Amino acid sequence: MSPGEELIKMKTEITTAVGFITRLLRTTGLISDEQLQHFTESLEKALAEHYRHHWFPHMPCKGSGYRCIRINHKMDPLIARASNIIGLSSQQLFQLLPSELTLWVDPFEVSYRIVKLQSRAISTISDYLEVRYNVK
Repeated sequence: MSPGEELIKMKTEITTAVGFITRLLRTTGLISDEQLQHFTESLEKALAEHYRHHWFPHMPCKGSGYRCIRINHKMDPLIARASNIIGLSSQQLFQLLPSELTLWVDPFEVSYRIVKLQSRAISTISDYLEVRYNVK
């Protein structure tokens, strides 16, 4: 599979994952639409490059850990890089995004887990995001 074909194959999953993170940022109301657009473009490009040789549609679990986006006491470097482009520091991102977020971006499936710590109670939200393919 050529690099261009690989990118086309993972575009839907990347768009789904980035859209989820962007929606989390948008709900804060602290980031302009223009900033969000730049963030979205930057993160989509970074993920496509990062996943370039780690996308296996015939074996979706292969490379899953490599494709995982994680925030847990440390900001995911790809999210941090995209946020720097719009002038947000990792510290600011920690205030805007869940303190513990795991996002798995796999062929045909994007899922997430958010853990919230609230007064010594832990609540976990896990779900699958709908991946929509344009089939013509």
